Amino acid sequence: MTVLGRVHLSVLEKLFGTLSEDITATDIKNIKKDLEDLGQKVVTVEQTNNSKEKELDRHRRELREL
Repeated sequence: MTVLGRVHLSVLEKLFGTLSEDITATDIKNIKKDLEDLGQKVVTVEQTNNSKEKELDRHRRELREL
């Protein structure tokens, strides 16, 4: 296992406890991809939230004008 693999394994063990099987480079790549996908989902949700907040602010302004 590479040094990078051992570092990731160490981090994962801290997060999930001792792992019963060795983690391969492919496993690490898959975990990295999953985390990147999750990060993109977070960005998308934040963008949607910002859009909804802007829409809500617009409605509030319109109501104040009435």
